[in-house]
Amino acid sequence: MEKQQVSDWKIAGIYWFLSAIVAAVLGVALSLAMSIFATRSGIITNTALFQEMIGLIIPLLGIWVGAMCAGNLVNKKYIIKNKESVTLKALICDIVAGAVMIILLIIFGSNWTITFVGTSLPLAILFGFLWISFVALFYIFTALKYIKNSD
Repeated sequence: MEKQQVSDWKIAGIYWFLSAIVAAVLGVALSLAMSIFATRSGIITNTALFQEMIGLIIPLLGIWVGAMCAGNLVNKKYIIKNKESVTLKALICDIVAGAVMIILLIIFGSNWTITFVGTSLPLAILFGFLWISFVALFYIFTALKYIKNSD
């Protein structure tokens, strides 16, 4: 298969979209598997702290696997001349998507709260904090490992 020459924005958008889809699918699958395992085996305790820890670990694992899979695909399919430009543009896509979701949560879910480590927080604040953390990880994973300049 011959590599295609396209704009950095297109590569970044494809990379971001694919990594987000893989992360979401993997996150849902692992969450369901953990729930089924917890209810059937009784080995895993249903404490709030354990559930919150798993709720943070599963998305991180999803981001890592998503970044790896999407990076492998764009490296095989596209000519990448400046990986720093592509990763920066993918980060911009991620920040814009997160900002839109936070704004929508503020507008439509202003009275939604969630208990996190024993504290009741507005969902938009918790989501914003987690999104910023994931954006930083997303950039680190993409910039350092998975998108490569073409030979």
